[in-house]
Amino acid sequence: MKKVIILVVVGVIFLPLSLFGGDLEWQNVNPTFCEVKDILISKANPEVIYVSTNIGVYKSKDIKNWQLILKVKDALFIREDKYGFLYTANKSELYFSEDQGLNWKKVYKSRNSQEELQDLAITLQDYLYLATQTGVVFSSDKGRTWQKIDGILGHLCIKKIIYDAHLNILYLLTDRGVYRLRPQSSFLERIFIKGIYEDEIETGSEDDNENIYRIKDIKTDNRGNLYIATDKGVMLSNNMGDNWQALTDNGLLKEDIYLLYINNNFLYAINSSGVFLYQKEKWEEITLRLMPLYIYAMAQDVKGNIYLAANKGLFKSAHPIHNNYSYHCCSQDDLEALFKDEPDILEVQKKAIAYAGIVDKAQIERHQVLARLKALLPNLNLDYDKTITYYSNTNSTRFAEGPLDWGISLTWNLGDLVWSEQQRLIDSQTRLLIELRNDLLEQVDKLYFERLRLKRELLYEELSDKMRAEKILKLKEITASLDGLTEGFFSSALKKK
Repeated sequence: MKKVIILVVVGVIFLPLSLFGGDLEWQNVNPTFCEVKDILISKANPEVIYVSTNIGVYKSKDIKNWQLILKVKDALFIREDKYGFLYTANKSELYFSEDQGLNWKKVYKSRNSQEELQDLAITLQDYLYLATQTGVVFSSDKGRTWQKIDGILGHLCIKKIIYDAHLNILYLLTDRGVYRLRPQSSFLERIFIKGIYEDEIETGSEDDNENIYRIKDIKTDNRGNLYIATDKGVMLSNNMGDNWQALTDNGLLKEDIYLLYINNNFLYAINSSGVFLYQKEKWEEITLRLMPLYIYAMAQDVKGNIYLAANKGLFKSAHPIHNNYSYHCCSQDDLEALFKDEPDILEVQKKAIAYAGIVDKAQIERHQVLARLKALLPNLNLDYDKTITYYSNTNSTRFAEGPLDWGISLTWNLGDLVWSEQQRLIDSQTRLLIELRNDLLEQVDKLYFERLRLKRELLYEELSDKMRAEKILKLKEITASLDGLTEGFFSSALKKK
């Protein structure tokens, strides 16, 4: 009975078959332009793909032949409404096409140089909400007339704006956090208020560091769930932002997420390491064989092919990702075998802290005791000088210069027994050291357990030769990182084991 319970607790590990059963390679399908900022796969005609680039907007039906349909410098985004009408913009102008890009007309121009365009959201009622660095402008007639939304929105820098058709709500990512707004309403609510925001960090106190969030992106799925990407990972709200929960960062290695993509309720996160797919409380990288890129946007067609708009072009996965699963069960013996030859995590943590030179709790307490004892010791002043005396009355004043004499004085500041400047400095340094210690332990833990996950995949998963080689390289990379944090202790302990 005990063995059955253990197996249930261990559970079933789900892994994407397409990621581990074959090689996910990438190809640059558009080498003609240097930088691709956005990609749109048309819903009206799924075979048609549009991309916005630093040259303008391109269109293709086969990924091989591309047509420049709008020449404009630094096109930022490309959007499509439910009728197949297109919208694109650069920093100062918004363009509209009702014939799949054959003809374009300008429908908005910035009023001044500070009003740089950022993003566009289109509601089910065909309302246009244009995000700028100085607020939001609104149109109810496809861009013929515009009006600026007053109130607090007129004083915010809007970085991104998205529309949740399921709940008929607009979400705005601003320089002050995330807000929600109902179409045709001026009622604005800030829904992500935990922590200090990017523009307020310098004025925050040291105690607020753990609650600082730099918000990078926002997305919703077709069930109304809201996701935000931050420098501390991905957070989820299933009640329109009233409450939040953090998703696991297992498999990410780096928490700093700057872009999200959702398709058919599958969640992807993008950071400087690559693109990661979220499945069953774990992230799996899908760009192991892709060169280092800065990715601006991501899209997936109906066949499952993934496209990445990046600073070095447009990249397409060599084969589709269908998000199928294979079921692999690890027994208790298998899990014990993973840890058998590994150094204990507590030993690794202690070595990392010692090598980093971070003092422990006992040493901090000794510093505090010594600071108190210092108050018992007097300040000693020693001098060697001539003695000068004088006498004065109403008639005259006389001075007498004596011989050279030694002088000594002792002074105490008894208030230092209760509280001293050294105590304040020690407390400040203690908070800083605790933060450094926690950051270091977090980094060590992530590397340690990510190494175990890679080891498990190499031992128990069916991998191709190329994928196995990639996993081995990743394993060696993580091992080297652990060695760097522990002064080579990790590899030395592995050899002894």
